[in-house]
Amino acid sequence: MQTAPLPVLDAAAAARDYDLAEEVLTSHVCALRELEVPLGRMLASWVRGGKAFEDLVASTSEFGHHYGLGPSELHPLIALGFLLEEHPEVLGPFLEGGLSLENAALLHDVYAVKSAVREGEDWLRWAIEIPTADFRKKVEKRIVEVAE
Repeated sequence: MQTAPLPVLDAAAAARDYDLAEEVLTSHVCALRELEVPLGRMLASWVRGGKAFEDLVASTSEFGHHYGLGPSELHPLIALGFLLEEHPEVLGPFLEGGLSLENAALLHDVYAVKSAVREGEDWLRWAIEIPTADFRKKVEKRIVEVAE
């Protein structure tokens, strides 16, 4: 599939026209998200189906390395794939650039823990609105609370 190249702005052009720079950056983020969704879905499917182990590797990290993906790239993509299977409502905010890949992976973590999400809580909204470092703390705190 051949697509038109995305525009690139140098620092000087971005400084002259902030609105244009923001538009270009947003278009790049959205293009990236459109690639991450099918990749995440495929990787989650492969992990579930045992593809990583068919390749005779001991971990998903080794599996990712075989395909040029480091653990910090691979694990959030796999989590995204699993998250989208169970929570398709995440797709829109993710593709629009409102939800980061890291926060999507953290959202998967909290949704994957039985009883971690309580009545009336909107974890998707929090994942969109809260910066990653703070959202990570919130998710970790909840997982610990549920484990106790």
